[in-house]
This record gives sequence, C-alpha cells and structure tokens, in this order.
Amino acid sequence: MSNESAETYLRQFAESLLRQVAGGRLTPDECSSRVRAVAAAFEGTGELDAGLADSVHGDVEVALAARSADAGTLMHLGRRAPISVRPGPPGVSRWLARSAGGPGGERNGSHEGSLRGIRVTPVGAVLRVRADATRADRTGDDDGDEDIYLLGFVARPGRAWLAVAARTNERPARRPASPRSSRGAGAKRRTPTTFAGGGMTAVDDAGQRYDLSFSGGGGEWYLGRLTLNPAPPAGLGRLDVRCGTESVRVDLTARARAVAVTTLPLAVGRAEAYLLRRAETLLTRPALATAEAAGMADVVPALRASGALAGDSPVPGQIAALCERLGTPGRVIAMPGRLPERWENFLAATGTRDGTGSGTGAGAEQLTWRTSPADASALDAARLAVALRAGDGIIIVLAGLITGTDGITIIFGGLYLGADPSAAAADADPAMWVRDDAGGWHSVSISGWSSDGNSGVTFQAVVVPPLSPATSEIEFHVTGSHRPAGPQAARQIRAVIPLEWWSAS
Repeated sequence: MSNESAETYLRQFAESLLRQVAGGRLTPDECSSRVRAVAAAFEGTGELDAGLADSVHGDVEVALAARSADAGTLMHLGRRAPISVRPGPPGVSRWLARSAGGPGGERNGSHEGSLRGIRVTPVGAVLRVRADATRADRTGDDDGDEDIYLLGFVARPGRAWLAVAARTNERPARRPASPRSSRGAGAKRRTPTTFAGGGMTAVDDAGQRYDLSFSGGGGEWYLGRLTLNPAPPAGLGRLDVRCGTESVRVDLTARARAVAVTTLPLAVGRAEAYLLRRAETLLTRPALATAEAAGMADVVPALRASGALAGDSPVPGQIAALCERLGTPGRVIAMPGRLPERWENFLAATGTRDGTGSGTGAGAEQLTWRTSPADASALDAARLAVALRAGDGIIIVLAGLITGTDGITIIFGGLYLGADPSAAAADADPAMWVRDDAGGWHSVSISGWSSDGNSGVTFQAVVVPPLSPATSEIEFHVTGSHRPAGPQAARQIRAVIPLEWWSAS
C-alpha cells in the first residue's frame, strides 16, 4: 500500500468513527484512541509517513473538539491513544535516532570496524570503603560503609566507563564516648556518599590519573556507570580504582569468553514483526492488555487491508490467545491460536494467568533494592562482556550482571550507533530476551538509562524472572526495529554466552 492509499484508508476509517460519535454510539475518547491505533500501526510498519499519521490523528482531534459542547475542549487537544507505535522506554531510541544526524555522531566505515572500536572487558572486583568514625563524630555525617562492585569496562573512541553497583551500608553503632550531633532530629539529612559524590579516582599503568564521575540512580543501591575523565588512550593494561584511602586493582587485559552468534528468523514481513513487538510488550506490562486488545481489533484488519499482513498469518491468533491469558477478551482480534513456546514458558514462570498474576511486572520499574545491611555480602555477579549488532544501525553492549538478595537481576549495558548511524530507528528499542540453560525464558526490560555522548546511552535492564547463580550459560536474543528493510523476514540475533559467577562474600 502506498502512502496515499494508506492515508485514504485511515481517513475513511476516521470518518466512519466520527459518524458513530455523532450518533452517540462512540465516545470522543474511543474515537481518538482507535484512529491513533491504526495510524501508529501504519507508521510502525512503514505504510504511512510519521508526519501523515500524526496529521490525520490531529485532524480527528480538531473535528472532535469542534463537535464538543465544552468550550474548553480546544485547550485539551493532543490526546494520545492507549497504544502507540513506541512501546519502549521513552526517549532511548528517539534520542539515538536524533543523535545519528547530529554533530559528532560516529560514522565508522563498516560493522566490523564499529565493533572493533568498542572494547568490553570483564572485571569482577569489589572496592570496600569503610566509614571514618573519627570524621563522622566530628562532622555529624552519618555516611557508612560502602561496597562498590566494579562489573565491566567499556571503551570506545573518546570515552570509557565502568559498570558499577554500589551499596551504602548503615554506620556502625556510635561509640559510647562520642558526642551527639548538635543538629536537631528534624534537621537531620542524609549526606551524599563518597562514591556518588564524586570522590573516586583511578590511575592507569602509565601513571595517568582520572576522575570518575557517576551517572545513574539509586537509594540504598546505586546502579549505573563510572565515566573516566579525561578519556583514556587505547590499550590500557590496568586501573587502580580509589575511593578515599581504599583502592582495588582492575586487570584490563582479561579477555571475555567466546560467544557464538547466529541469526534466526523472527517474522514474515514488517506487519508480523510489528505485531509481535507489541505483543511482547504485554508480557512485561499486562495492565495494558485491555487497551491493546481494543486497538488490535482495528489494527489487524487495517494491516490486512493494506496487504502488509497475510490473511493466514498465525500472529493475530497468538496475540488473541495472549490477551485471553491476561484476562481480557482476545476474540475481538482473531480466534485464539497457540501461544509461542517463549510466551508460554514466560507466563508459566511469572504466574501471570488469566489476569490473576502480577509477577510479570513486579520489579520491572524497580532499580533500588531494599535489603538489610546483613544481606550485602550475598550479592552475586556474573562477568558479562559482549558487543553485538542489534540491527537498525545500533550496537548493543553487555557489561555485567548482578542478582540481588531480594531476587532481582540487573544487566548493565549500552546502546551505540554503529556503521550506519542514519539507520537508527526512532520507533522501537531493541527487544531483548534471555533463555537460560534449563530452557526458561526471561524478559529483559530497560528500566534506567543515561546519555553516553552524542552516539550512545548506557542502561540498566531488569531480568524477569531473575537468573539463578546456578545458570552457567544463557542465550541472549535481541531484535531491532519492527521495520526491516525490504520484504524479507524480520530476524533476531542469538548469542550463546557463558556466565562466570563471582561473589564478594
């Protein structure tokens, strides 16, 4: 379907809904949401330019406002539908796509060159910083012990960073002879830790000194990266990382274990790939099932009418079955079919059945662990050092993995523009999954990210269900945009990665 015919379909669809609004059979919000759902599908599959899709939806909003008896309606234009072409974390892919055309974007000559320009080294070291009781007594600060887990080292032209998870423990009990702070109880404030407050440095094997600046988030736990300033030269052999009077040596000559990478078919054409990406969003956000089913009831016929989706495609039936499992009618989309093995396994593991389970989303937005100080030594970490091309001009880096005592697994990594920055997709972040060596499937959802220069971001991603330290090997599956170039099948990358677990206990 050309842009012109897709626009015609969408406008005719919108006009039919507007007539239903005029006849009192549909609410304005329902009309707006349904038009936006089809517009998003046409945009997401390349059937319609983004500007045209937004224009049609905007025209519908204006028409609804003109029909409204509420004089203030025109002040509230721009409602968004429950489904959107952008299901991922706000800003990650769109930020990368904007960076592709901006100044300073990296434009390496080839994919091989782009991967060689990124060096990922497994680390696996803990810097233990113990509280200075004398300073605390003098200043009244309540900063306590800090355990700083250095997980992996990532270097690329002009920038280098360490993946880090750091915990501030409670201070030991004050000595009986110590005077109490003169501050009132109501004025007491938690002061920044030495770690997060910029008190860390590093020295390389040539004697060059670096300041380490933290980017990320935290509460009792800080999760993110430590960036080296200035950018170090290539080929560093080691770093002595320091915080206060304590230090730990990081060996940067270690090599990551071999990773086997294969390419697997994902879907036939852009429409199937788009629908699958939307469906997999539901696995980690089941509360959206009702809105998604309503939208898909319009989207599937629209994609079939455009010729983008074959009439015998099994994907609509799979999505219908998923919605039924999540407790919302899926038959409005299609007759429910058989769930893919990955979805079935994931739903069984997380306990999300018929809308009664909440395990799928539990912890998906949580990056601050709440554990007692006695549990700090039980943190398990795995060396993970991989760089892969995810498609759409994006390189994905994995730089460490940890499992906390409360059963949350976090993967640390980054997304970078590769050989063709202009190919970076603005509408979908890479979909990531892990399959453990026992055959269990785990979703990987980015829950925190920050800019890493003009052409990259670093992230922390939650793995649901969590990985056990008994896992010796994982399959890491990553899929890029749901808009593959040309009519060929969409594909995903599978990397078989050995895990080497370590603990500071």
